[in-house]
Amino acid sequence: MLLRLNIHADINAWVSHFRHSATQFMKLEHILIPCDFSSSTRAAIDYALTLRERFPAAVTLLHVIAPFVGYGAEISFIPDNAEVNREQGAEARLKELATPFAGSVPAKTVCLRGQPWQAICDWAADNEVDLIVMPTHGHSGLLHMWLGSVAERVVQKAACPVLVVRNPT
Repeated sequence: MLLRLNIHADINAWVSHFRHSATQFMKLEHILIPCDFSSSTRAAIDYALTLRERFPAAVTLLHVIAPFVGYGAEISFIPDNAEVNREQGAEARLKELATPFAGSVPAKTVCLRGQPWQAICDWAADNEVDLIVMPTHGHSGLLHMWLGSVAERVVQKAACPVLVVRNPT
């Protein structure tokens, strides 16, 4: 009889915790969309637009400019204006992608430099992001091994939930 009471008390505690967790889970006030400008980015934006119809969340579109690399080392002979041109081009493309979010709460755009998965996770943690909606290319095999997967690393390391969207075509 004592064992049965303890189990009942544990279940009540778990149900209470679950209800609290469910209300925390339903909080969706800030959505982050990391943009790599691939065709899958558009699919991630479409998902975020659909979510925003149900939850009036702020949206941030983020692009991370990875350093030029060659065989594991940074390339030192890149012209000085190449980095500036990359950043200006990325900012222009982010603004273009943000146009569907125009309205009462327009999307914010952010352009950073660094290792993409790390910059995405750090920015999300520092800016109280509730959900990351990000594109993936869906590579597998040798291509996945060679290129790695930013989406996979973000899913592993992010402090908030991550919705990974693959282009349906």
